[in-house]
Amino acid sequence: MRVAELLNEQVIKNTGSYPPALYGLVKQIQTNLVNSGYDIGPTGIDGKYGPRTEAAVRKYQKDKGIKVDGVVGPETMKVLNIRKPLGLQSKNVGFLGDPTLNLDIPPRKTSVPKLSGTAMEQATTLVKKLEGYKPNAYPDYKQYSIGYGSKATSPNEVIDQAEAERRLRSELQTAFEHVTRVQRQGNYNWNDDQIAALMSFTYNIGNINQLTANGTRDDETIAAKMLLYRNVTKKGPDGKPIKVPLPGLVKRRKIEAALFKSGMTNA
Repeated sequence: MRVAELLNEQVIKNTGSYPPALYGLVKQIQTNLVNSGYDIGPTGIDGKYGPRTEAAVRKYQKDKGIKVDGVVGPETMKVLNIRKPLGLQSKNVGFLGDPTLNLDIPPRKTSVPKLSGTAMEQATTLVKKLEGYKPNAYPDYKQYSIGYGSKATSPNEVIDQAEAERRLRSELQTAFEHVTRVQRQGNYNWNDDQIAALMSFTYNIGNINQLTANGTRDDETIAAKMLLYRNVTKKGPDGKPIKVPLPGLVKRRKIEAALFKSGMTNA
């Protein structure tokens, strides 16, 4: 759900985290809960509406005799004495509320391949489409890759498609374990779409520690930062190394970011 819609509908629910523009509102909810004697978990007032905050809201709603749904809607806001933000300073805010970024919002026409199933099934389909199958080892930046982008054991290695998929699933399992570990660390409420996007990103980059700032960034900022991982280092005209966008990475990051954001919409 977009920021404007959240403000207009005045509904806050468990999505793991909210964009910076709504940190104040979520923190207001958490502060009033704490001041009323309700436990919101060890992370405290952090602007993230996760399971512990939802549990506190449910207990508060039950104690106050209002509808118990864990959602802070108009009635709960009124009882909690929460003031709705007046609006957004959108002219001074960068991509998706992050003032440190000078990026345009990805074009709406950026398409996400039709994916379904678990995070592993979606990630497998996505990486296959992005990488393509190559039976022979090939130079790939600082290593030799093979199959669907897996690391080759030698420059002369040759594998069939079955072995390529086996290696892909093995490496994606490692990526899945890493992503879900960060998910627990950051108390995120990611769904399969978001996990699949991050698995594809991890498969290509290696991890999401920097991307998520070790589990401290909100989902909107993660989607924005994802687009920055598009450069490769090459020699400039003067022989010095420079970073330039690689078209394939630009496309990949847009697809991954779009998939991640579609998960936010469906959460």
